[in-house]
Amino acid sequence: MNERDSEWMLGHLLSCGWETADNPQNASLAIINTCSVRYHAEHKAFSLLGFLRKIKNENGLKIVLTGCTADAYKEKLLKDFPYLDGVFGPAEEKELIERIDELFSSNKSMLSVGKQTGIKCFNSGSDYRKEKITAFVSIMEGCDNFCSYCIVPYVRGRERSRETNDILDEIHALKEKGYKEVMLLGQNVNSYGVGNKNGFIKLLEEVNAIGIERIRFMTSHPKDINLDLLKAMKDLEHVCEHLHLPLQSGSDKILRLMNRKYILSDYLKLVNNYRKIIPSGSITTDIIVGFPGESTKDFKRTLFALNQIKFDSAFIFKYSPRPNTAANGFVDDVGRKEKEARNLIALSIQKEISFRKKMKWIDKNLEVLLERKDSEGFYKGRSSQNFTVHAKGSALEGVVKNVRINEARINSLRGEIIE
Repeated sequence: MNERDSEWMLGHLLSCGWETADNPQNASLAIINTCSVRYHAEHKAFSLLGFLRKIKNENGLKIVLTGCTADAYKEKLLKDFPYLDGVFGPAEEKELIERIDELFSSNKSMLSVGKQTGIKCFNSGSDYRKEKITAFVSIMEGCDNFCSYCIVPYVRGRERSRETNDILDEIHALKEKGYKEVMLLGQNVNSYGVGNKNGFIKLLEEVNAIGIERIRFMTSHPKDINLDLLKAMKDLEHVCEHLHLPLQSGSDKILRLMNRKYILSDYLKLVNNYRKIIPSGSITTDIIVGFPGESTKDFKRTLFALNQIKFDSAFIFKYSPRPNTAANGFVDDVGRKEKEARNLIALSIQKEISFRKKMKWIDKNLEVLLERKDSEGFYKGRSSQNFTVHAKGSALEGVVKNVRINEARINSLRGEIIE
């Protein structure tokens, strides 16, 4: 979602006469678009600020920080990083050009943050895209779930859905430009069209009718998925067979503390229904270890869930407190070393599961959207199940080809293009 926001901002700058610099030393403006979901992401942004400070001292570079971290820390950023020229919250991205013009006409630093109430007009300005085959399409912003560990509702605001026609117009234009795949983005896509039952399913049906080669989406909240969505995924020709469904924990106690509004048995039932309806589909997830109050027994429940469900892959993170969230008031009672140990254990189990699941695809065919050649001369692409596939043979970029799988790795598959 942040990548799409960065594309949108860059597109507006390009349409107003700005040009991209070949390296930071030759730039007059640097914008850091931040994520505040995890401490690690913030730390990377702050490290980048330190690097840019040296360039600023040499050539007067203007430095702007925007995105979630700006809204999370506000004026504290200007205090901690006095060389920052601008701190703009997500709500200010719509006025980006105006804010930047003010920066260059003034020698004063600027702070402009606030509650996000509207929604970006993603169809306006220069429609810059980093990739040429797959395009990100934001369908909504904000979140209403208030999971206790998550900062998004506080920095991105409440859920706001884009008008369906705006989304369809954007995808029509992408198809005309030759794009083969769209990824529909939202913090919780299942609640698209707030108050409109099955609004997301109806949107999928209309996007499917456009005829673009492939449709993906993320992220889904387990409490909001129903059988109708799973059936739509099966029946709609262009919707991919991949579901990213964050579990976060296998412990009912921890799920309650996280305010996830489901328990493990609910999640297991949902996974079972998904695999019955879409037997060739893949399922991926997010896991947090070391959440406040997570005992050894609670952690073992998460390991049980990993072994029981057998996800195709999983993003596994160590808990880190986030400002303004409910969990920030909890006692962070799982020590750093214990978090690291639990993280390594969970990762090790998941790696073994991922490898074994990929082994099952050897000597089978997968339909792969070929994206580009890698350094070894293989075409790199993705299957409908979102597996990364490296394919040997003759083809064109941007086409879907059947690939016979002959090798499995933890994070990818290899095979031969079937002529």
